[in-house]
Amino acid sequence: MKNLLKLLLLSAFILNVAFSMFACGANESGNTSEPASRESASGTTSESTSDSTPDVVYPTDDKQFLLGSWVSYYDTEINSLENQMKALHEAGLNYTIAPYPWAVRNSTSDVYDTVEDWLEIDRLCQKYGMYYYASTPKGQRTQEGFEEVIGFGEALKNSPYFSGYWLWDEPSYDKLPEMAAWYKKYLTEDKLRKCFVNLAGGSGVAGVDFRGHCQKYVDVIGKENVLMLSYDCYPFRTGATADSMTLLDDVKFMCSEVVRDVAYKNGKLRTHSFPQSTGFTGAIMTNYDQIAWDDWGYIAYGFKALSYFNYVCPGESSDSGEGFIGSLIDRDGTIIDQELYDNVTALNFRMRAVGDVLVGYDAVHAYHCVKGKYGNYVEYLPAGYFVSPATTNHDWVISAFEPKNEDDDIIFTVWNNDLNNSNTETFNLDMYSGVETLEKFNDATKEWEEISIDDYKFELTLGIGEFAMFRVTGVSPASAF
Repeated sequence: MKNLLKLLLLSAFILNVAFSMFACGANESGNTSEPASRESASGTTSESTSDSTPDVVYPTDDKQFLLGSWVSYYDTEINSLENQMKALHEAGLNYTIAPYPWAVRNSTSDVYDTVEDWLEIDRLCQKYGMYYYASTPKGQRTQEGFEEVIGFGEALKNSPYFSGYWLWDEPSYDKLPEMAAWYKKYLTEDKLRKCFVNLAGGSGVAGVDFRGHCQKYVDVIGKENVLMLSYDCYPFRTGATADSMTLLDDVKFMCSEVVRDVAYKNGKLRTHSFPQSTGFTGAIMTNYDQIAWDDWGYIAYGFKALSYFNYVCPGESSDSGEGFIGSLIDRDGTIIDQELYDNVTALNFRMRAVGDVLVGYDAVHAYHCVKGKYGNYVEYLPAGYFVSPATTNHDWVISAFEPKNEDDDIIFTVWNNDLNNSNTETFNLDMYSGVETLEKFNDATKEWEEISIDDYKFELTLGIGEFAMFRVTGVSPASAF
């Protein structure tokens, strides 16, 4: 620290820890990533169910699937930050990009720019199990802001939930060298923690292809320094239908495949994106089926961290910013649609149960089963694959997951890529692949349930956008990957 006050505050923080033992809005100085819950709306307070620090891998927990939100808080003059964070925890969130209210930007209560503020944020994040990044309203890419954020980092360095620094949202291709310079500047001061950067998804970025954009990002900072390979894409556009999404074919799947592939080939990097849960100019507020489709689709591509866009509606009104409407929580803290909110909460816990298993695996393939439907943007199921649908009637995506621990069994998943229908299918297992046993994961009980494969077939029914995970023994890596 550079002054006595910061030293005193740091000492107080260390004593407190010993005693009581975390896209995409439009503000370059930082944004939120945490959700809101029924508590956030009601303002009620009760003791946390997560007071003890879990077994974590310091400083970022690679044993957990991370689930958060971009804008997650509303004005703390309406409801305290603690009440809101408790509500996020109870809604199934465990992650926040910048833990303060960007939904309302003019309130003095929303400015967190002192070491003392961040010590309190850290206390709440530890209490409610939220991994987070530090940032400042002064801007992380100004010398003054940089020095301030590094000061926060020094004070927070012993926290298992402080995961790094929020740096840049959607840098253009020509800005990547500047981004890299700032990134490395932070690494010079904090060699342990990395910076969060999010890339804009698209079929072309400033004259380059999206794959080139992602690879350039990895190259300029070094693959060993990538915290997460993150991008955003919002497929549910105004006037689009389930069969005709403006961005569905040429961006959504293309970007997910590119990010999966670039991450895998550059050291099996962690991947992150932003499911759409807010309406804005040119885009609709999503319903439950659309949200579930978006969520499970990312997991089918092996993504290990997601941040809703958004839990709380950004801006001071629908006329401000990007014309935001909808979200799960309104600007005043009320839940807009209680049924939707409750259903998404249940979905969150199901995703985390599946995700906590898949953090130990890497997606090697995400095979679409309707040949040619998405041009050359995606991989298609090859003939003779060890698992395949009996018909070509349904738009399944079958993904193959490679274990990080070579002693673990192979996992494959099936995703119903259909925004209109629940589907039932018989799947065939290749008897010559060596398959011995098959188990399906129950995301409610978190148990594996054996499936009879006496005839090398099994039947599966999945709702709109739904997902299933299987563990198989006996199949050789050559047959799966």
